[in-house]
Amino acid sequence: MDALTGWRLRFAHGSPIRFDPLEPTQELRWYTVRNMHGALIEARLLPVGSDLKRAFVVAMLEWIDAGWA
Repeated sequence: MDALTGWRLRFAHGSPIRFDPLEPTQELRWYTVRNMHGALIEARLLPVGSDLKRAFVVAMLEWIDAGWA
């Protein structure tokens, strides 16, 4: 697909297609933290219907409180 075709697909309905990975969902989600080499540091299964934005912010605050900058 060339760039022009991709542009046409995105704007075919008058606005760009937007995907928010943090929108609530009824599917299982995992919260994972990996280092810069891809090694898993932490993983948590989130309950179905979790507020993903809140889980993300809470996790960031936990890491900050633990001394990460």
